[in-house]
Amino acid sequence: MTSRSDYMHDCDPVFDRIGFDRDEIMPIIRTLQTSTGYFDVSGQSYSTPALELQRRYIQALWSTFDPEEPASAPSKEEGLRWLKEEAARMDISLSLNILEAIELIVRHPAARAGASRKRVPTR
Repeated sequence: MTSRSDYMHDCDPVFDRIGFDRDEIMPIIRTLQTSTGYFDVSGQSYSTPALELQRRYIQALWSTFDPEEPASAPSKEEGLRWLKEEAARMDISLSLNILEAIELIVRHPAARAGASRKRVPTR
């Protein structure tokens, strides 16, 4: 079984690649981790403004997403625009990195850019 510290060590290249500041994103990742590896967005036992924003984002833009129809996903730009507007309505100040992290965490793998592209071998 992979320990949480092993998992977080494996994320270091991801942080570097997408340009997130590890100290800024780690509290979010720690909050989302559970012993089962799943995050129950319906649970109300613990919340932060960022988690509430994430819950609202899932309900507003992802509740009708069908993994079999990747085109049913909102675009990354649409998601970030919604997150910025909703954060302003909630009167919370979150950095663009945090908003991008929320968008990335919520985005289904089937909806990621290039998920359905065929790879053409280079010569």
